[in-house]
Amino acid sequence: MNTVRTIDLWTEQHINHYECFNGAFVDGVEEGSLPFDTYKIVKNCNCIITTNNENINISNKHHAICFYKKKIPVRLVVLNRDTDIEHCIGIALNQFISGGGVS
Repeated sequence: MNTVRTIDLWTEQHINHYECFNGAFVDGVEEGSLPFDTYKIVKNCNCIITTNNENINISNKHHAICFYKKKIPVRLVVLNRDTDIEHCIGIALNQFISGGGVS
């Protein structure tokens, strides 16, 4: 098994935090180049995440999306367990990117 030494980490601050999904799916997108080529949704992750930040509402049995580039994990999004993942992904994938901005 290979060890992942560095990863672009995104953490959803509240349930259905669309801005987190929007950023995670388009950050690093350039004309003709994508920062990832596949992603995988992982439900009910069984790990303990602790934080001193009251705004981060993540606990054991959360969900995640792992993004890969050439089968190597490059980005991880940690999600609240009650987030509607498919709906949020749908919003993120329907963004219009033009002239360096997202709308």
